Amino acid sequence: MVTTNTSSLGHAAIDCTEPRKIKYDDVETLPAEYAWEQLKAASDERDLDDFKEALRKYMKATPDATYVQLETAFRYQNFNFYYIALEKELQETFSNMDLQGNLGKKYSVSLRKSNKHQRPKEKELWPASPEENLSRLEDAGEPVNRGIPKCSNCDALGHNFKACPEDKQEQTDRAEVKCYNCDGTGHRVRDCNSCNLF
Repeated sequence: MVTTNTSSLGHAAIDCTEPRKIKYDDVETLPAEYAWEQLKAASDERDLDDFKEALRKYMKATPDATYVQLETAFRYQNFNFYYIALEKELQETFSNMDLQGNLGKKYSVSLRKSNKHQRPKEKELWPASPEENLSRLEDAGEPVNRGIPKCSNCDALGHNFKACPEDKQEQTDRAEVKCYNCDGTGHRVRDCNSCNLF
């Protein structure tokens, strides 16, 4: 999905509340019913890649369609794919965006081959019922980069390290390079003088 920020002037990206514009320039233009036939065929074949491509064609033809409408239609026609709204914590520089480009959605949408969680760690994130999933889908979207930098010096959003107005901090939490041959720090095994492997 290709998105762009709106062209409104007078505010910074971090303060923008306008929906993003979703571009489907690289997607074949089809009538909605033909795109839906492709969705059905991909579902019957359980081909997730073809399903996603057909979904983009359908969204280009019907840009007002919502996750709730799509998931309801998927269930009505017994599709083999499910839109699941998961409760995930995102990094500050990311936001969930719905199909109309609105940011700030609470839940993260995932397209799955089952309506049951496949990994134990997902159990807590998963909706308890199909009804709860539909309710969540009303406030759900795909995780996207907000296009707002985060400073590695002061951790504030809206600028990067070079533009930081704060005094430069010493980076103490950087990963330390360690050689697993001699347990020395500051070099890797390929550069180790006491290593006879090479």
